[in-house]
Amino acid sequence: MILFTPSIIELLLIITAPFHRKIMYFLPDGTYHHGEWWNLLYVVAAFYTIYGFFFILHKREQFTKSQIIVCLSYTTLAIMSYLFQAAFPTIFATGFIVSISVLLIYLSIRNPSRFIDSKLQIFNVEAFIDRFNDLSTLTAKEHYFLIIHIQNLEELFDQFGIEKINQILRDFSFYIMKLCKDNSYYALFSDSYVYYCNTKDELNDKLKLLENSYIKSISLNDKNETPDRKYPFKVQFFIIEDYTKMHVFKMTDNKNIDEFLNLLRFIFNQNYIKDDTKLIVTAEMEKDYLESLDIQNRVKEAVKSEDFEVFIQPIYDLHKNTFTRGEALVRLKDKNGQLILPEKFIPQAELNGDIVKIGEIVLKKTCRFIKDTEITQQGLEKININISIIQCMQDNIVEKLTSIIDSFSLPHNIFRFEITESMIAKNEKLLVSVMNEFHNHGIELALDDYGNGYSNTARLMQYKYSEIKFDKSLITEIETNEYKRLMVKHHILMMKETGDTLVLAEGVETKELSDLLRILNCDYIQGFYYAKPMNIEDFTEFMKTHR
Repeated sequence: MILFTPSIIELLLIITAPFHRKIMYFLPDGTYHHGEWWNLLYVVAAFYTIYGFFFILHKREQFTKSQIIVCLSYTTLAIMSYLFQAAFPTIFATGFIVSISVLLIYLSIRNPSRFIDSKLQIFNVEAFIDRFNDLSTLTAKEHYFLIIHIQNLEELFDQFGIEKINQILRDFSFYIMKLCKDNSYYALFSDSYVYYCNTKDELNDKLKLLENSYIKSISLNDKNETPDRKYPFKVQFFIIEDYTKMHVFKMTDNKNIDEFLNLLRFIFNQNYIKDDTKLIVTAEMEKDYLESLDIQNRVKEAVKSEDFEVFIQPIYDLHKNTFTRGEALVRLKDKNGQLILPEKFIPQAELNGDIVKIGEIVLKKTCRFIKDTEITQQGLEKININISIIQCMQDNIVEKLTSIIDSFSLPHNIFRFEITESMIAKNEKLLVSVMNEFHNHGIELALDDYGNGYSNTARLMQYKYSEIKFDKSLITEIETNEYKRLMVKHHILMMKETGDTLVLAEGVETKELSDLLRILNCDYIQGFYYAKPMNIEDFTEFMKTHR
């Protein structure tokens, strides 16, 4: 309320000006004159201008660089217009300049398109944060959230593709809004949505309505589901009464919505929430979350300093009976020099987009290693490098990667980029375009993790891969599972008969398994039985001693 007091006083003085003539007045001849309190308007304007300046600096992490520039430009223009108006009171320039400035601010910061999810046509997380910050500025009341979380979204993306599931998500979102008779429905993350509720009663009413009207677990082919809506989602509804009371934040004066969203994303990714309706942060969640923050910070530091290490796992050639290939793997150490497991930092890097820069760093360091050591003269014929779906979604990704290779004057054909089948399922049109570009640049592709998840033989035969990598989860069972042994055997035979596709088996840890794969006519073996991943110095010596 204190923030609005000057403007309220100013407004009252302007409205009552005809009676006290302190702000402005008209003479009988119709001429307009300033009153003795006229300069009070400049004082109020200066107050809000200065307040806005410091507010922007204090909240700068919530704005983009361009938005900050626009806001500071408005402040500068406003001050200049006030000074100009004071010097030349007969020239009315302030209103015009301020109007233009406000229009620029609207287009850059309050532009409605910034707050709409383009795929789902509902409010996005930026709109949620904006509304939260507005309400937090005006009131100090508790905040109530009703979260709608889709548990199986990644599985659905793998099965049906991103485009199809986004169509269903849009339909699902409009159904929820119609059911609740409330359009203030926000997309927090790809799998999570929220209603911001003003009261606890509203929160509980919406929760009860959704629980009573929606089947939590349904499938595409379930004939007994409700006839009006058919969604393949496994859905959770749960409430958060006041996130600032969660133990992990320990915040009373400094409420931070960004930290809350980071925690929520972490909890969903770790699958902590089972069937409870109310979210309770445990000591275990807090410990894991704080550890993940440390890892996020370490990743960001490593991205800036390019402090990632490249390890290479040798790949054994069953036909030449020696090591002719390797797979480049990214490694990261914490501040104490201990390795951080890839499964801990890679998913987080994919969420915040750091994986794009990491991929470029790995390729650059791999190229430098090949160039400096001339390792190809030690028998290395091919090096495999993983790329992620996030990388493939970047504009001109193929040109960016090939330009890195070209900067070291290395031939394209010694590199083989690995993609997974789930990547293709999520966005087949995009991936096919990227695959074709790689082929046009003379770079081979390998299909990684085949046999894990939703493997599709038709899709396998549809696209041209130079190598198929059988996943460890499939390979380790062929000694004891006759069905899987026959499946691998016939897949290898199919690869040989339909083209020149090579076959690699991952996760080989015993001689017996290696011998069996040799009998099945597998081409390459990768696993601890032959060699573990090693740093580039050790890999160089390894290749020298195993020529």
